[in-house]
Amino acid sequence: MAWLALGFAIACGMMQLIPAFQSPDEIVHLLRADMVAHGQPLLKGLEPDVRGKTGGWVDIHFFLFSQWMQKIVGPHRDRSLSPAWLTSEAKRFDWMDDEVFVDASATGYYAPFIYLPHALGLKLSRALDLSLGHSYQLTRMLVTLLVLGVVFWAWQTGPPSLLLQALLLMPMALFQIISPTIDGLCFALALLVLSLFLLQWQEGRATRWQAFAFYFSIFLLVTSRTNLIPMVLLPLVLLLRHWSWQRVAATTTLFAASSGWTLYGLVHTQDHRVVRALSTGQIIGTYLRDPLDFLRLGGEPSPTRSRAT
Repeated sequence: MAWLALGFAIACGMMQLIPAFQSPDEIVHLLRADMVAHGQPLLKGLEPDVRGKTGGWVDIHFFLFSQWMQKIVGPHRDRSLSPAWLTSEAKRFDWMDDEVFVDASATGYYAPFIYLPHALGLKLSRALDLSLGHSYQLTRMLVTLLVLGVVFWAWQTGPPSLLLQALLLMPMALFQIISPTIDGLCFALALLVLSLFLLQWQEGRATRWQAFAFYFSIFLLVTSRTNLIPMVLLPLVLLLRHWSWQRVAATTTLFAASSGWTLYGLVHTQDHRVVRALSTGQIIGTYLRDPLDFLRLGGEPSPTRSRAT
């Protein structure tokens, strides 16, 4: 616990040096979390039965706050503004309780469960009547504390190697851990999944809470990070060594839930930023009919490939 307290203290110190909304995609992640906090777990269109933007409703002042903080980075940077001044100004503004529709199609694949810690922070901030600046800091601290807690649990389950500790202490890893995106949380959940997998692989058993954390963490990861979808194979590997009907049921449930959400995201997400002749489903169908065409993506374009792209 001493290491957890020390890590949180260091994280809080770093938060004072890094302004709000500086992590890539942090804006859309927190806006999606505000949608969840508003009772909007699923994205939708601006109008029913009308194709177009996929997003949700967020507090107007919170949206303006997110855009305001972008004035200190990127191609539209205003060098006359300082991060410290913008942050202090943000602490003077409160939630407006009036909403604006925001496009969040970039998060269409992500299941809403991964945003529950962020949504809790924003909901609690409203209940405490905090300013926007303090609301952001409270949410960032809660998410960071959860990330560090999950890392601590993972390392208590399976002691980390020196290489893993070094990776965690890399500047980019630390930056993402103290940013209220889903990156730090996914990183911590991946550590927990691997630690629980090794525990079950070696001992052949786990407590009820460990088993639940193992399967639910995999669900959160594969519905939040497409590159981590192969993690659904870990329960199958466990079945090969430690067969049980309980594991069969849990693995089947995991596969059904993960596949169901992925299909839902494919069907309902409309990303107007990408203009294509074919839908995602049609492109997938093309490659299923001709799998070798997918392997030729890096080579000469084929007639099938040109139709799919």
